[in-house]
Amino acid sequence: MTRLQHYFGSEEGFTLIELLTALAVVAVLVTIAVPAYLAFTGRARDTASKADVRAAVVSVEAFYSDNNDSYSGLSNAAVRTSYDSSLPASVSLAAVNGGNNYCISAAGTGNNVWYFYGPGGSITNTKPINC
Repeated sequence: MTRLQHYFGSEEGFTLIELLTALAVVAVLVTIAVPAYLAFTGRARDTASKADVRAAVVSVEAFYSDNNDSYSGLSNAAVRTSYDSSLPASVSLAAVNGGNNYCISAAGTGNNVWYFYGPGGSITNTKPINC
């Protein structure tokens, strides 16, 4: 018991210099970690947007097969109703060129938007002319 009384009764502690040094070290670590974390989350959002576009291509092609080989009438609602009820709201679908082609887009990080112009296109962050 005397050991506890001695421990709690002492006036030992950290000096102001030690506390400021620890605070400075933490500030430097935060300065390094925050930008790295933000870059990581940005890349993750872009990757998720690309995956959403890639997943929507399958549903759009199924729509094409079921609608007499035409993309006419293609919309988010039509695809969600019959093909992919989990299609994210960030994905936009549209028939172009009189139903001969389609355009899928999804927002990524910041002003970055990912596009797929099909059939037979590729995912790009440059808006195709017909989208």
